[in-house]
Amino acid sequence: MVETTIIIVNWNGLIHLKDCLPSLKKQSYEDYELIVVDNASTDGSMAYVKKLFPNAKIIQLKKNIGFAKPNNIAFREAKGEYVLTLNNDIVLKKDFLQKIVAFLKKQSDSVYAVNPKVLYFHDKEKINTIGIKLVKNGSGIHMGKNDSFTDHNEIAEVFGVSAACALYRKNIIDQIGYLFDETYFAYLEDVDLSIRAHLQNYTAKFYPDAVCFHKHSATSMKFPYFKFYLMERNRFRNLIKYYPLKYVLFEPFFTIVILLQGLNKNKGEGSLSIDQKKMLRNIFVLLKISISARIAILIEMPYLIKKRNKVLNMMPS
Repeated sequence: MVETTIIIVNWNGLIHLKDCLPSLKKQSYEDYELIVVDNASTDGSMAYVKKLFPNAKIIQLKKNIGFAKPNNIAFREAKGEYVLTLNNDIVLKKDFLQKIVAFLKKQSDSVYAVNPKVLYFHDKEKINTIGIKLVKNGSGIHMGKNDSFTDHNEIAEVFGVSAACALYRKNIIDQIGYLFDETYFAYLEDVDLSIRAHLQNYTAKFYPDAVCFHKHSATSMKFPYFKFYLMERNRFRNLIKYYPLKYVLFEPFFTIVILLQGLNKNKGEGSLSIDQKKMLRNIFVLLKISISARIAILIEMPYLIKKRNKVLNMMPS
């Protein structure tokens, strides 16, 4: 048996794996297994994985099915007590696994996951995320975003963890029900999990001594409008499944306020990236996509209400 399982979901990410996997190979902690789920890549990704990790378990899919379901597939195969979800565009410091696993082992059973200090790969003096903060329109924002790497040096409780790089207790995820909602395809599935964990009185921690570097949206920014659609649709799913009715009714107001706040910030949580600001130039395209997401939610409404009732019934009394 191994102590930790590492899951990497890949889609034509050879260029990123060439940074990610060598950093994993150099880890001072060795009590782990590697499971790679490949979304029908055509760039030789899996040949590279086999070369560096001959004992890795590779699950080859016939088509690209996103991020959420492949992680679930691997999670069900995981033998470790702890499970690390790891984006293929993440690079780990040499002592990362040793530190983050040791930290989670010392926490109480109420702590289901740990978020490391994630810095930007291309600007290592800035923070990408230290955890997820829930916002009123069903989405989540990265805490600590664009702050200095010298900030946030204290262990802290956070609402949720970013699935780009997070360590979970497998038995607690099983108690919560499942890792990610597979209907999300990608994006905000970690927010959904964070809400479900929170509703069952589990907590998450930020641990600053475990450090990694994230290229951030290295794959998704090839398809920015598809990403926007998924995030719009999935935040509405979160709203319907978990939020009080008043938040659903006032969603447009909350979204406008959050957007304006992001535009007025040059850094910090909630601030918009340069790519996001560029997309706002095509505001009519974004409105069209947002309307499409709302139509998709209307079609799903009976299913979402059923999910809401099921979730509420699972909550401790």
